[in-house]
Amino acid sequence: MFDTLTPRWSLFMMGCIAALLAPIPYIAFFKGPWIRERSPYSRILMAEEKKRVELEAGMQDKEARDVEAQRQEDGEAELSNQVMAEEEHAERAKEKRDHRVNTPSRLAQETWDSSDTLSDHRA
Repeated sequence: MFDTLTPRWSLFMMGCIAALLAPIPYIAFFKGPWIRERSPYSRILMAEEKKRVELEAGMQDKEARDVEAQRQEDGEAELSNQVMAEEEHAERAKEKRDHRVNTPSRLAQETWDSSDTLSDHRA
């Protein structure tokens, strides 16, 4: 093409073709709904798509209800688990307090203190 038309006219022709093809995406974007309305094949596809979307929406609604029911069950279970955890925590705290009171070092300290007081009274 460049040999027969020379580079000047070859590039001019390619530029004209590009200029003619450039508006096609814009026409398709803005006039697309009108074109699809008039096409019989597009009507069939749009009806199938509408059915598919409705089925998916129905399935999503069902899934949403199932998820909500599961959340409610989990919330009740979590609440009971939380109560059990608080009771266990209270038991552990009580055990720690009891253990702290009766540790051998504390008993030895008490014995040491009592022996000091006895020796003070004897003298």
